[in-house]
Amino acid sequence: MSRKNILTLAIIFIILAIWAGYSIWGGPEKYVQNIPGASEVDLTHFTSADVDKIIIEKKGEDKKEFSKDRGLWKINGYRASRKEIEDFFKTLKNVRIKGLASKNPANHGDFYATEDKGYILSFTGGNKKDVFIVGKWGPEFNSFYIKRKGSRNVYLATGLLRRKIQNSVNFWRDREIVNIPEEKIGKIVIKQEKIVKVIKHIRDGWEKEEKGKKEKMKDQDIKKILGIFSPLEANGFVKDKELKEYKKDRTTVIIFDKDGKKIHELRLSKRDGDWLVRVDNKDTNFKVYSYKISGLL
Repeated sequence: MSRKNILTLAIIFIILAIWAGYSIWGGPEKYVQNIPGASEVDLTHFTSADVDKIIIEKKGEDKKEFSKDRGLWKINGYRASRKEIEDFFKTLKNVRIKGLASKNPANHGDFYATEDKGYILSFTGGNKKDVFIVGKWGPEFNSFYIKRKGSRNVYLATGLLRRKIQNSVNFWRDREIVNIPEEKIGKIVIKQEKIVKVIKHIRDGWEKEEKGKKEKMKDQDIKKILGIFSPLEANGFVKDKELKEYKKDRTTVIIFDKDGKKIHELRLSKRDGDWLVRVDNKDTNFKVYSYKISGLL
């Protein structure tokens, strides 16, 4: 082997050795030491029952403020998704501390564990407030850096927490419009301009009546319609500035139980590709893609 080739290989070896000393995200691995405990960043004790408010802030992003009102969570004043809130607290339970990454405040910025670079995550319960800073991604899949505000220590942790808190406000909002079990529905009345269509349960199945004509429905057709409402979830939310894009002529869908009692009333307005949907018990402008209710209208 020539002297030139030996020199080239030596340079490559040195570069690889230096690179191995750093995480693939730029965090110096020499700071990471396996240690027991790290109780100051223990998130497993936070529960939905004990916490009243959660705030997630990051420079350049919308502030997300969760508050509990009579047991129900809201996000920036909107009703929050129960499922996402439950998943969030499960995520906290599953955060694991891998080790100490730094004890030197001078290099906390390298881990984005500062208020101007990281996510500020605060929990308030009763008179107690706990604040943490979630930094950048770590060297392993779903790993990240975290510290308690005011502490000199930055830790390497693993879990889905960082992935969760970076989601937008709309991700956390409640998308459920209605959730009615199929067996509970007895009749559906659809009013569309001057046309009224009635779908009702009869002794030996289901019947559709439109323009004075009655027709027995096939099992697969009624199953598809009933399945729309169990549950019907929005694809998004209509902004106030978008409202004028929807037709003024509304479609009304009224759902009754088998005793003839009204369960819910939905008001729908169409736009190309989607519908604006409002339901009688929620003050929200839901957006639903047309394919989701195509079997009904």
